[in-house]
Amino acid sequence: MKLTKLKDIVVVLGDIKYSTWGILTNIVELLTENKAHVIDKQWYDNYKNNNLQYYTLDLYNINTWSTFESCIDFKFSITGNSVRCDAKIYDGDSLYGNRQGVRFDAVIELPLSFLRKLEPNLMYELKEYYADEYDKLLNSRRDKWIIDKIEKLIK
Repeated sequence: MKLTKLKDIVVVLGDIKYSTWGILTNIVELLTENKAHVIDKQWYDNYKNNNLQYYTLDLYNINTWSTFESCIDFKFSITGNSVRCDAKIYDGDSLYGNRQGVRFDAVIELPLSFLRKLEPNLMYELKEYYADEYDKLLNSRRDKWIIDKIEKLIK
């Protein structure tokens, strides 16, 4: 599918959430190749945030991101001619990987071509979006039909 169509899908959806370890490694790869740029980042631990000379938040290093897959949150949207990624990484407990608290968050600007990595999930989200819209349409028609029937009966 053409990139312009993928971009249009994201615009219709507003944003898309897709959080897998594979997507994370793709983002880090783009960062190390200088094809993506970190716009903002911050530790959620005040001590680390206030001592960045000792606790650098190096998003170019895959080890910085290390966590359970269930502790990764990515939200993608379109800004201009690029893809914006709002990333939030949580700490997970050592047994099951349940989320315990936010470790750090970041905003990353990705090239539009990154939408190709999201394409399967984009199509799924688009189908779900239109299914919801269709349900809303049917409910509004149902409500109108009920009101019309009641009005005819009580006239």
